[in-house]
Amino acid sequence: MTVAAESPRSVAESAATIDSVDLHTVGISHPESPNSVMGKVALILQAFTINDDELTVSELARRSGVPKASVHRLAQELLELEFLERSGACYRLGIRLFEIGARVPRTRALRESLLPFMHALHAATKQTIHLTVLQGNEIVFIERVNAYGQAPSRSKLGGHVPLHCSATGKVFLAFGPAQLFESTVQGGLTRLTPNSAVSPARLRVQIDHVRADGFAVECEEVMQGFSSIAVPLYGASGLLTAGLSITGTFQQADIPRFTRALQMTKEMIETSRAIQ
Repeated sequence: MTVAAESPRSVAESAATIDSVDLHTVGISHPESPNSVMGKVALILQAFTINDDELTVSELARRSGVPKASVHRLAQELLELEFLERSGACYRLGIRLFEIGARVPRTRALRESLLPFMHALHAATKQTIHLTVLQGNEIVFIERVNAYGQAPSRSKLGGHVPLHCSATGKVFLAFGPAQLFESTVQGGLTRLTPNSAVSPARLRVQIDHVRADGFAVECEEVMQGFSSIAVPLYGASGLLTAGLSITGTFQQADIPRFTRALQMTKEMIETSRAIQ
């Protein structure tokens, strides 16, 4: 299934190298800062994007909307709690956050149950395998098995991509809640590359194809030079739980073979009731 690309707009062509959507760099302002301490702490921690190793106090204040003096004071407390770490004059996220994040039941159980299947799929295709879950109008990468000899994928663990651009995102739009399509369109369709589907009409056609085919394909919509194929994964209760995808360079994208491999893996996962 191939959908013709739209004519690119004058929006930055360099978006092809995107890791995940960074609201701080595309001109979208932060919400009004909450008055509670917990609210301010949340804004400070959320100021770090998937691409940030460290940030200064000034950067944290600008991104979060929290006054610089408050950022400095709260950062000292977060250091004591090991939620932040010092790196010279900068701050970076602390190991305590990783420990807490690793305990999240929703993602931990999925990763532990599905990683053996992902390794088997990787061995069969020699491509990068991604596991994603739905969060709002985006997908979040919770596990990845990298391809041998392939440049590191831009889809970092914990990174997020809009539903309308990614293969697993299109799976969620096709088989997820009925209102998800409308909320995604209303939220705005961001163009990541010249191939990204930013027309609601074009996106609806794509999603209709996904429903009919049972799998989704995106060709250079997230990053130029790369394509993905994805299938939905259902839990024992019948609920859509995750998306599983194969990602490779556009030249290596053997869609028929990769689709068969994905569908076989999907059947094994669901037959074994690996997702509870």
